Amino acid sequence: MEKIINELQNQKKLLSGTGAAGCEMLKNLSLLGIDSKKDIHHIMVVHFDKIIELLNLNKQFLFLKNSLGKFKAEEAAISVENMNKEVKILPIPEKFGKENDKIFNNK
Repeated sequence: MEKIINELQNQKKLLSGTGAAGCEMLKNLSLLGIDSKKDIHHIMVVHFDKIIELLNLNKQFLFLKNSLGKFKAEEAAISVENMNKEVKILPIPEKFGKENDKIFNNK
């Protein structure tokens, strides 16, 4: 397990979506300490729904009542960073698509 964690720490990760599965995956990466040894963001979180609504609170545990009306990617990053202060998440509250080619590229 330690070998896998070490390998993951040296790779950039892009998590698409902060729905129920995305929240769980982001929490797991944080609690495993993925990205905690780096000075740069190696976990990027993208979510196309920009605003947290009341119906999200019962499905996506990273969002709380004070998250209503805020960006999902940003709130998920804050929640996970609060679980593990050493983890640095780069939230990207944008859609995948041609209009965002400058954001989503090989770099």
